[in-house]
Amino acid sequence: MKENVIISLADSNYYELLDELVDSIKSFKESENTAICILDAGLNHDQKEKLSKKVDEIKFANWDIEVPESKIKGKDWLKSQVARAFLPKYFPRYKKYLWIDADAWVNSWDAIELYFKGCENKKLSIATSADRSYGRVLRAEWIYKSFASIKSQNYKHAKSSGFSEKIAREVALKPHLNIGVFALEFNAPHWDIWKKNLKHA
Repeated sequence: MKENVIISLADSNYYELLDELVDSIKSFKESENTAICILDAGLNHDQKEKLSKKVDEIKFANWDIEVPESKIKGKDWLKSQVARAFLPKYFPRYKKYLWIDADAWVNSWDAIELYFKGCENKKLSIATSADRSYGRVLRAEWIYKSFASIKSQNYKHAKSSGFSEKIAREVALKPHLNIGVFALEFNAPHWDIWKKNLKHA
């Protein structure tokens, strides 16, 4: 039985990107020992038929927490924002879970190995979005001499998600992590904390 799994999600609009991701994974011989599973957020019948010949399992993605209809507005692909926190529920028999967004692809199997290695001993394996080619992730508006008003994405998103001022300030200057690719073991403590925060948000 395969111990590790790579999971992605797509709707019919993202099918071609998802298909390229799957092909990029399967281009490496090492992928034979790793399961590939797909969460369906609106794939059509033909797309699922084609994918089913390449992957181990396809399951329909649900809204695993209550999400107001005003936020969904028929955008089932947004299930990826929720389903990622519930991967062991969808595909329960694996030891390590590696999520890769459908619009990414694998250029080197070394990257896969590093993510799986990084999540050992109940750790989160994830990369920061920071890069020297990125623009500013926070803005300082200088008011007077050394006094400034700081604006950051983390702060803005924490506040708009309903978190307290205290928590928003705590995360305001933290590194921005790229949730598009991450790995966790099935019994890592992050899953429950993530679900709790999702429900709050």
